[in-house]
Amino acid sequence: MKKYLKKIFIVLGFIILVIFLDTIQALIFNNSPIIRIRIPNEGNLTFIDYGLLVDTYHCKNNKKDTVLKGFSYSCSIDADYEIIDISKNIKDFACAEALEEIYKDSDYTYYLSCIKSKYIIVDYKDKPKENIIDALKNNHITINDLDKFNIDYLKYPNEEDKLDKISMIIKEGTLTKTGATIVITDLSGKDNVYGEEFQILKNENNKWIELKPIIDNYAFNAIGYSVDSNSQLEMNVNWEWLYGSLEKGEYRLVKKVYFQEDKKNYSINVDFKID
Repeated sequence: MKKYLKKIFIVLGFIILVIFLDTIQALIFNNSPIIRIRIPNEGNLTFIDYGLLVDTYHCKNNKKDTVLKGFSYSCSIDADYEIIDISKNIKDFACAEALEEIYKDSDYTYYLSCIKSKYIIVDYKDKPKENIIDALKNNHITINDLDKFNIDYLKYPNEEDKLDKISMIIKEGTLTKTGATIVITDLSGKDNVYGEEFQILKNENNKWIELKPIIDNYAFNAIGYSVDSNSQLEMNVNWEWLYGSLEKGEYRLVKKVYFQEDKKNYSINVDFKID
């Protein structure tokens, strides 16, 4: 029994020694640990080598930083400034749970996951410090710079802005109780796609209610259309087969536009009246 325990302690001691030596060599020589798991990453990193006691962060600028677990890393950037998230060095840091907008461009709005912009500072070599919102507003830094300095943020597409340059009207003289010709004008400059699918809603007591189809099983042709060289697309819409002949009232025709750049559908609509 004693010999068996002795062998166990020898093996455990050897394992501990290997882990210790692996950790020491990684820290002293800034190497990846030999005993590791390599995980690809995004932002300013290419990948991370996760060891038992240390991790090595491989930066996109061909530099790396080996640190003990629980400690922050740094991908030093050749720049005249540094973006620092002070909150990462505050123990048990907490901030108000709400998205804080920091920047907006033509396609996206960028947010911090909570109200903490005052903790993210741009430290310049030759001028006073700025918080992240002011630095972005004054074009002193870009959103891409946040990636370089490992600053976390969220981004969401500007859905309303995306549709600002897209409109849909009913071509004059084509509206009947059973259909109409619509004209879509798309000045976005994007390669957007329009299908044959549509919906019709009716205004009932100031609420838009979708009409109930007169058939149970139906489908639209899976065909995509794009605007022409004049940025316009004409489509004949016949709703009689789906909703029947419309009675007197206010209606809304809804169609979808597929944005290939973010692979999402957005809705556009036009209102009309049947007398």
